Amino acid sequence: MQVIGQQEVLADISEAIASMDQPTIDGINTWFVSREARRCGLTVALSGVGGDELLQVYPSFRQVPH
Repeated sequence: MQVIGQQEVLADISEAIASMDQPTIDGINTWFVSREARRCGLTVALSGVGGDELLQVYPSFRQVPH
């Protein structure tokens, strides 16, 4: 397991934010996890990000069409 420390986050946060194409809550976490996965040699990684929206698990998602 790779631990990303505070200093590394602070050093790379500008690059992470510059990589975003839209506002996001999970984007920073996803950026760091994706970077570390790539450093470990992975070219594909799956996550659950977006699953809430896809499966409409919150009542408010079902209210939107109305």
